[in-house]
Amino acid sequence: MDILVFFFADLSAPAAICLGVGTAAAVSVPALLLADAHRSDFPRVWQAAVHACHTFDRALVAGLRWVESVVLDARLTARDAALTAAALLALLLPATEGATR
Repeated sequence: MDILVFFFADLSAPAAICLGVGTAAAVSVPALLLADAHRSDFPRVWQAAVHACHTFDRALVAGLRWVESVVLDARLTARDAALTAAALLALLLPATEGATR
C-alpha cells in the first residue's frame, strides 16, 4: 500500500490525467466490445458460465439441505428432550390423591 501512495504522490497533473484516461479506456473498451456480443460468439465461455451456474446451484441446494437437516435434528432433539423430561417427572414426582384410584 505504501508503494501505491509513493507512486501516486510523485505523479504530476498531466501524468495523473493520462493515467485516469488510460484506466478508463482499459476498462471501457472490453465492455464496449462485449456489449453487442452474443453467447454464440463465445461458446466455451458461455459453457463455462453454465457449468459454474450449475455448480453453484448444486452447492446451494446441498447447503440448504444441510441447514434443513440441522434444524430438523434440533427440533427432534428438543422434542425428545421434552418427552424425556416429562417421563422422568412423571416417574419421580409423587402422584396426587385425585389421580390414584
